[in-house]
Amino acid sequence: MIALAPIVDLRHKEIFASLKEIIKTVNKGSVITIDNGVEILAKLNKHDKYFNITDPLLIEQLWKCPIKQLPMYIEKSLVSINKQNKEIYQSIIEKRKLECKNDSQVKRLDKSLKQINKL
Repeated sequence: MIALAPIVDLRHKEIFASLKEIIKTVNKGSVITIDNGVEILAKLNKHDKYFNITDPLLIEQLWKCPIKQLPMYIEKSLVSINKQNKEIYQSIIEKRKLECKNDSQVKRLDKSLKQINKL
């Protein structure tokens, strides 16, 4: 997974073809595996032809991830958030922000939310 995340933009077709295996690995994987899986989904999500499949998968990861991972996952997701899907990401941030245990998490989420609101 670590090797795949940096090359998604170059090899998106091949990586998308392995999406089922990637998701299976993410769902059973370590935090590092999930981190890279979220990055892969976000980068694939930028491509219109994958959007309808990858966006729900990315959203699912954001809803279920540990709160301490959410700011990083939202930041990784910013590359694929657009006018079409921004409302769900705004909702995830607003609802999950209440779970945050420290100010730095809230600040990072607020910073991402400001970027999303500009779309």
